[in-house]
Amino acid sequence: MKECYWLFDNKEKRITFTNDKTTLPIIRNGVKVPLYTDHVFKPSIDLQIGNYQQRVGFDTGFNGFLKLIDRPEFPFFELYPSVVKLGGRSNAGNSTTFTHTRMVKIDTVKLNGMALTNVIATSGEKFSSDLLGSQLFDYYKIMVDLSGNAMYFEEIDATPLRQGHIESFGMGFDYRDGKVVVGYVYESSAAHKKGIEPGQQIIGINGQNVEFADYCDFVNNLNIPDNGILELELVGNAKMGIYIVVKKKKFL
Repeated sequence: MKECYWLFDNKEKRITFTNDKTTLPIIRNGVKVPLYTDHVFKPSIDLQIGNYQQRVGFDTGFNGFLKLIDRPEFPFFELYPSVVKLGGRSNAGNSTTFTHTRMVKIDTVKLNGMALTNVIATSGEKFSSDLLGSQLFDYYKIMVDLSGNAMYFEEIDATPLRQGHIESFGMGFDYRDGKVVVGYVYESSAAHKKGIEPGQQIIGINGQNVEFADYCDFVNNLNIPDNGILELELVGNAKMGIYIVVKKKKFL
């Protein structure tokens, strides 16, 4: 990868690699950000939030946007609006873990002068590193020049990054061991107050039974109504149905 230029364009669903940079307009039109690499050429860039500065890895294997270690010297959750996410799934390489994290809304994140606004970051004490992830590709064309120690960012459709807010039913869905279950719950949400817990099996949504052949079937065919209300039937401790109604609301 270090022998040529790599351009990632999610809008066109295309990856371009070449040794002729004159074929890549992003070098003229984009924002250049210094890039640093370690002994195996793993890329990282400098990030600034308020007075806090940190070098973070750029890891396309992380499918989120920004992941930050909770640090006593810079407690993100005390400085910015946040909500605790109980039991969310985290994928890293071939492993999957389920843990409690915090979603934090940060007004401005700077990457060497390039400002990202209203960023929703995931923060946790047990994270091993700070990372920028693949959600950046949803907002920018990105070119990586390892030999030139630079990355170039060009906004897609000239639209600034504005992740905005989290709007949710207070819980999410997952598929584990052949069952649809509660994937996560936001602390202090109506779902949490009603006793919904991560891992609890869901057998009905709005009066319809939910069954899927496998995880791909679940991802492709789970149908969540967009009217802002969910009627859930869950399996209780006595293996009997529990009926709960939750409404969509803004959390951050």
